[in-house]
Amino acid sequence: MLQNWLFLQLTVDSENFNYQQDRAPPYWHNNMRRFLNDNLPRCWIGRTGPQDPALHSWPPRSTKTPCDIFLWGYVKERVNVPPLPCDIDELKNRISAAVASVTEDTLRKVCSAAIR
Repeated sequence: MLQNWLFLQLTVDSENFNYQQDRAPPYWHNNMRRFLNDNLPRCWIGRTGPQDPALHSWPPRSTKTPCDIFLWGYVKERVNVPPLPCDIDELKNRISAAVASVTEDTLRKVCSAAIR
């Protein structure tokens, strides 16, 4: 995904971005961190090791990840309501609708709460 999609997008708009890892165990693997270090030095945020040139190291299960805490809970509450999706397309549509329903004002409030 990173090689086949993300980096192609970055060639179009490569300024002022940071890549943020979530806390899934596969992203902590040495090969993954090596890939990020080689391709995005000091432009990624995530769980790091002592030799990783990440922009910022976030420990797993950190309270400093408003996206992780807010967005996935918000989406889950809106997607997992009866009747449950019966196929992958319906699931994707529900997820897209839930994400699209997040307002700019809500995002400001989430970020403000995280800074406190």
